[in-house]
Amino acid sequence: MTTTATNENATTSTDITALIHSASDGLSNKNPFISASSFSLFDSMSALDLMDPKMDGCEIPISYYKNQGLKSALDHQSSSRSGDDVERERTVPPRPVPQSLHDDISPLPWEGLTMRQARFIIMEIISRFQAYMDGHSVAETIYTCLYAQNTILLDMQKLLESRGSGMESSNEGGTETETESMSAQLAVWIASLFMVKTSKLVRNIVQLADIYEEEDFTMSASKFDFHPLFEDQDLGKVETLIFEKLAK
Repeated sequence: MTTTATNENATTSTDITALIHSASDGLSNKNPFISASSFSLFDSMSALDLMDPKMDGCEIPISYYKNQGLKSALDHQSSSRSGDDVERERTVPPRPVPQSLHDDISPLPWEGLTMRQARFIIMEIISRFQAYMDGHSVAETIYTCLYAQNTILLDMQKLLESRGSGMESSNEGGTETETESMSAQLAVWIASLFMVKTSKLVRNIVQLADIYEEEDFTMSASKFDFHPLFEDQDLGKVETLIFEKLAK
């Protein structure tokens, strides 16, 4: 084995075979690998993740996309019973964050959204908020929900208001299917918005109380800003809208 050094005039090589042999001869059961003195358990665990599709490449099961991001225990059990293990275990890189609900690359379920789909989405939202309350970071929990992204929250609000189901008005007409779809869309928007804003409130309380340890709560927001375009004081309007819908 050789190493090569290049300059403008010449190229020279140095034989390091003896150095490699010497290093390998020094390995034993008590000293199984070569490392710097600063090499820690954290470094060792991180090294195990290298080149792993899920841990290093953040790949996810392709079935997540096939189901448009809507997974349930029933779907998982059905796939297992059908023997479709190979396809179910196949993973692909995560898709980019969509810039709108109708993004060309990563569109989200919205048009014709059913209450069943809305329930699955809201269950995913609740599970992410629970993970955040358990101490994980917002980047690993809240913002893994694409509906929680600022651009999507804003797009949902604009579309709902343009169709008469936003904060300023309500939908009185339309077919039963259209009414169900708009109710499902409204539920997803409200659930996503409240998850983001409640997470911000929890973070502020913990930060001001200053009673947390690093292992208990991850304070870093990873540059996520909890949808500042929607003022916190406007949440009262959303709460009023919820009660109006429930009263009908």
